[in-house]
Order: sequence, then structure tokens, then C-alpha cells
Amino acid sequence: MTRLFLHITLENLLAIAIFGGGYWLFGREDTLSKVLAVIAFIIAFLLLVHSVMSAARGKVRTPQDFGAGHRVPGTPTPAEWKAGQRK
Repeated sequence: MTRLFLHITLENLLAIAIFGGGYWLFGREDTLSKVLAVIAFIIAFLLLVHSVMSAARGKVRTPQDFGAGHRVPGTPTPAEWKAGQRK
């Protein structure tokens, strides 16, 4: 199991658990439970967004031998790319 898969899976499971807890709290009668439920919904949503954005932007790294994040030979590294844009 790769680190990328593990990272995304665990982060999504945490978000689903928080969302489930918020759903359970929202069903209760008191106001404090409703407020905590809304906070839990926001946290779960932000965790899911973070997971998607970090995977999409390549911020979640894996070792080269797993294939993810492999750079094609001849393409510049991010540092070389930034240095080339400044000139």
C-alpha cells in the first residue's frame, strides 16, 4: 500500500467519521449540539477539500519507486523551472 493511498484514505475516513459525528449531534435536541454539528460539518468539508487539493497539486509525495510523482527525464525540476522563469 503506497503512502499516497494511505494518506488520502485515512484523511477521507477521518472526514467521514467527523461528518457522521456531526450528523449524530445534529439529530439531538439542544442548541449546543447543533452548533457543534455545524462545526463538525465544516471541519469534515475542509478535510475533504484539503485531501483533494493536496492530491491534485502534488503536495502529497511518494517515493520515486512507487511511480507517483515520477519526473520524465529531461523535464526541469520545480527549482529549475522557477529559476528559468526569473530570467
